[in-house]
Amino acid sequence: MLTLWDVILNIKDSISETRKKQFVFLVILSITTAIVEILNLSVLDILIKKILNQGSIEGETKFNSLYLLNKIFALHPKYVLLVLIVFLLLGLTFRLITISLQYKYTAFIGADLAKRSFYSIINMPYQWHTSKNSSEAITILTKDADQFTIFVQECLSLLVNSSLVLIVSAWMIQYSISYFSTIILIFSIILFSIYQYNKIPLRKQGTIHTKTNQSSIKIVQETLGSIREILIKNSFKIHFDEFNSNYLRYRMSISKIATRVQAPRTILETIVIIIIAIIFVIFNSSKARYIDFTITGTLLFGILKLLSPLQICFTNLNNLYAVQPSVLKIVNSLNTYKKNFKKKENNFNNFKKHPPLQDFKKLTLKEVNFKYEDSRNMLLKNISLSISKGDKVGIIGRTGSGKSTLIDIILGLLTPTSGQL
Repeated sequence: MLTLWDVILNIKDSISETRKKQFVFLVILSITTAIVEILNLSVLDILIKKILNQGSIEGETKFNSLYLLNKIFALHPKYVLLVLIVFLLLGLTFRLITISLQYKYTAFIGADLAKRSFYSIINMPYQWHTSKNSSEAITILTKDADQFTIFVQECLSLLVNSSLVLIVSAWMIQYSISYFSTIILIFSIILFSIYQYNKIPLRKQGTIHTKTNQSSIKIVQETLGSIREILIKNSFKIHFDEFNSNYLRYRMSISKIATRVQAPRTILETIVIIIIAIIFVIFNSSKARYIDFTITGTLLFGILKLLSPLQICFTNLNNLYAVQPSVLKIVNSLNTYKKNFKKKENNFNNFKKHPPLQDFKKLTLKEVNFKYEDSRNMLLKNISLSISKGDKVGIIGRTGSGKSTLIDIILGLLTPTSGQL
């Protein structure tokens, strides 16, 4: 079974150079957004120190490495507040642009891959189409294509938000390694536990979701295709019960996936509130609470900044596993086309060697044998015949004896297992 990383590599090989450049631009924009968020935290730290009248520019070495922060530290508190507001608005702007481009690029990549998948299915060998139920192709090109687009969207969202989380977390750890390292450790243990708990059930429910959706399409197709017999025999209840049972399983799988995806967000919010409460209690009982209030305020603001992207990252990971069965169907469809492309191209070339049907003088089959890929027995054995232009020929035989198959071979839709045309 393909892993998530294998699927991502398959997507990488399938997208155009333009999409790859857009991806790189989104990465750069995500890093820039994270840097702006760090500036927000740094300016907030300066503002708190100014309000408390704590430290001086000469006594501070923390900002000496960055000229801009030194200049901001020298300002009056009200101007520092204005700078903070500007940086907050700048961060908001970058976040909104990133979100907009993330969904825009998702639409582009999703449309490109759906188009490629559609082209692949349409260009599959005729024998593939005759051996597959049309509901499978419809599911791949509709529901599975949508799920594949969701997969791409979740990948880009995970990239954007994990970049923000990692960069801001690194800054907060160097700001106060003792406090924030402990918080990161607690978060990591809890998140990893929930992730491991959800991974297999989400993949299982995703498989049920994909299969029941395809089954629903098949039931509707078969019911509408045999509506005449249903009305005559009054067998509506049989089809109704089958559809109802299958569709209920489909909706329940969506319900279970949504529950597992959304529940961790509530858990994270509760954990953050508990951590904030514990921090306040610790610093309230500390003799150095006045000195540490700057660290406390900055870290709390940083935690609130990380809460939303952390929740989104976790939702992304859960959704990636939920849509994986549909994604694998699309990937397998693309890979099957790649494997058959040369073979199909050769078939086309061989077919072109024969005169077009409207120009032929005589069609000759010599010892033609044919069997379908999923069959052990030959359907046609040693068929030899000759048809001249203008002849009227009738082919008779019992059902399943290969009459339609023989016509498909003559038309060039199927390639004989052996023999010559």
